[in-house]
Amino acid sequence: STIQLRPDGELRNAASTSRRVFGNIVVRMQEALADPPVAILSVPETMPRCDRVVLHASDSQPGGGGLMFPLNYSFSVKPGVPQHLRLSQILHAVPPSTSVAELDASLLEVGVSYTF
Repeated sequence: STIQLRPDGELRNAASTSRRVFGNIVVRMQEALADPPVAILSVPETMPRCDRVVLHASDSQPGGGGLMFPLNYSFSVKPGVPQHLRLSQILHAVPPSTSVAELDASLLEVGVSYTF
């Protein structure tokens, strides 16, 4: 049986019988559930103090059993480090369609381990 959800809120079946519907619908794709996306984040191990830190996630791979859905990216830093709030603000401002985030190295303290 095939149904069609229309933008005007109608639900139409193959016999073109339609009814107005309200609420939510969950659409599942078995292939997508079986093959989740793989996040790959590239970061420098060490850097000169004056450089920018670049978090690079463009090597991440979409899941979906081979279906090519665009990825949405989200960057964060683990709490408990100096400048956590400022770093979080910068990272959360990166648009979801952008796979690269940049941080000014002066926001990172020498000798502190940061987890992104």
